[in-house]
Amino acid sequence: KTLRIVSANQAYLRALNLSSKQLVGRKIEDVFKDNTVSKALNDKIRESIQARQAVIFPHIVYLNDQTLEWETTLTPIFDELNYCTHIHLVAHQRQTQDQTRSKWLQKANYDIVTGLPNQVLLQQHLQALLPHASSNPFIYIQLEIDNLHVFNQEHTHLSLDQTLQNFAQRLRINSGESDIMARSEDNQFILILDGALPKAELYGKLNTLIHKLNQPFICDAIDWQAEVRLGIVYVSSNKYDPSLLHEQAQLTLQQARLENLPFGIYSAHTSNTSIERLGIYAGLREAISKQQFFIHYQPIYRTNSHKNEQNMMALEACLYWQVDSKTHLPAAQFLPYAKEAGLLGTIQAWLIE
Repeated sequence: KTLRIVSANQAYLRALNLSSKQLVGRKIEDVFKDNTVSKALNDKIRESIQARQAVIFPHIVYLNDQTLEWETTLTPIFDELNYCTHIHLVAHQRQTQDQTRSKWLQKANYDIVTGLPNQVLLQQHLQALLPHASSNPFIYIQLEIDNLHVFNQEHTHLSLDQTLQNFAQRLRINSGESDIMARSEDNQFILILDGALPKAELYGKLNTLIHKLNQPFICDAIDWQAEVRLGIVYVSSNKYDPSLLHEQAQLTLQQARLENLPFGIYSAHTSNTSIERLGIYAGLREAISKQQFFIHYQPIYRTNSHKNEQNMMALEACLYWQVDSKTHLPAAQFLPYAKEAGLLGTIQAWLIE
């Protein structure tokens, strides 16, 4: 029997540039001839009838120099004699849905400023790599821009975003196709390399990368040079988890910073040295929250040798940390640690107040 279209939604009508009167009730083959719909659509109709069920068929419509993607559901309708007498045809625009889904996936998995994978996607990569690290080792690198906070204080947010974008682009250019990159925090990036790299080749690659990343950036007509440092962990065991990787890379970075090295590689010695420092950092944070600092004012005198007298001309404010009831440390002994932990500004603000 003749197959006719019994209904079609407005979106499909607009895509074909037809009114409902031009489409509904007409023979299917006539409609297709008029609108040059591909033979593949006719084949899908036959498949639908033979399977006695609806078939979803994606296709493309060209309308006013615009390409629209559609997803059409073809549903055969059978009478009491099991003859297919009608086709129920409903189409949904797929392009907008795909674009919306793509946009939200981009926001969920990629850093909005640099376009690099974010912490969420990085975790997914690590979850895929870690179970196979024994047979397929990899190198986890935590990369930090030490002086980014200084740049942030001297330039606008727009300039900061532009510089970070340029930095990420430079990181892409100087990394391999199989390398995994991500931005995990404001001044922190992650790079994952193949663990099969020979040590000499790895060192050469890291030194080249640091040299390229430390080249000046032009921002607000001024050259600004990043100070990049790397903390490296060689992962060859499936006993690791992402948090342990991050902790070991952070410890290695701190040690490299203390020794003024461009990068450090994690070892047991790194762990022992840095764990002691982490205890000091934790103590300083507690001291800030509990107000465990005090100031001792030391007088400064001016001596007049002719008159054999001394006159007090100023008071020097000396900062101390009251560790416990019996122990207090002068500033010279703990301020270097405060600087490493990023707490110096907080202590300075307390001191001035």
